[in-house]
Amino acid sequence: MGSCEVVARIHDRVVCRAEVEISDEAQDDVAQEYKANGIDPAVALQQRRLDRLGTIIWDTALSHEFGDAISSTAQEVTDYNSAFKSKLDSNFAKDQRTLAEVNKHLENPDLTAPQKQSLLELKTALETSITFYAQRAKQRESLPPEFFKMMADTEQEMAEGFLRQWNIAQHLYHKYGGRVVAVSGRYEPVEAYLKFLADIEAQPSLEIYSADYEDALRLLTANWQIVGETGQDVTKAEADEYFASPLNQFSAQ
Repeated sequence: MGSCEVVARIHDRVVCRAEVEISDEAQDDVAQEYKANGIDPAVALQQRRLDRLGTIIWDTALSHEFGDAISSTAQEVTDYNSAFKSKLDSNFAKDQRTLAEVNKHLENPDLTAPQKQSLLELKTALETSITFYAQRAKQRESLPPEFFKMMADTEQEMAEGFLRQWNIAQHLYHKYGGRVVAVSGRYEPVEAYLKFLADIEAQPSLEIYSADYEDALRLLTANWQIVGETGQDVTKAEADEYFASPLNQFSAQ
């Protein structure tokens, strides 16, 4: 085992430089990617290091504060996947009903040209959605048995990822309250995130030993501030309902 050059410590978690450093091969890939887009590779690489350290500190602080409460049970994962499938089935049926209504309206000879164009565009979107769902179901039926397990494992990982993030969000929301925004179908308690980050920075147990990494939490703070600026505000009643159950996220979409 190699030696650990300690760059940070929080509670009983020691962070070694090797955990936040980027491999030489990855550095070359990042440098080429960002240079092609006119971004200074050195700045991009440093941001990745800061992001890695910030994530470690964030996760450690969450585990220390909430323990196993931010993890999901097997039953919760099962319930989530069942609700997700039901939502897909419901959307499929709704799209089919809407398509039938659109086709009826298209038979109206009194439609103006813009009205007809809008309906035709909606019809194309609905047909694309319906076809995708039908093909997905057909593909699942024709897959070999071993692929079902792969798909089931992937679905479980996705469910566990969502549930963990939801558990984190709802615990921080209940602890701090504050402003919540809708982003990509999820509710994010941005004010609670920022308050928790401020509490982490104030922790006596947090020590960052290298000046190279002093901005790790400030980068996380800046990222959540951007989410707050770009997300759509939701009411307290909407947030309370969303954070009452992880399954309520389907009704929030």
